[in-house]
This record gives sequence, C-alpha cells and structure tokens, in this order.
Amino acid sequence: MDVIIKDIKAKGRLKTRYIDFQTTFLMDSNRNAVNPPTPPPSPP
Repeated sequence: MDVIIKDIKAKGRLKTRYIDFQTTFLMDSNRNAVNPPTPPPSPP
C-alpha cells in the first residue's frame, strides 16, 4: 500500500514538473524564436 502511494506521488510530481517545463518552454519560445530550446521529453 505504501509503495503504491509513493508511486502515485512520484508520478504526480513528474507530471507537475513536465507541465512547468512545458509552460516555460512555450513562454520562452517567443523570445527564442531564432534559437529555440529543445522541446521537453514526452511523459511516459
């Protein structure tokens, strides 16, 4: 049971981090149109 809860928390954290990265990437893409950053890896 404890392992499942930890796994859900880890997945939630990963998803949040991915959304933050995506938001940052989309915000930065306008400023870095000439040299855009590499897109984030798709979540598992």
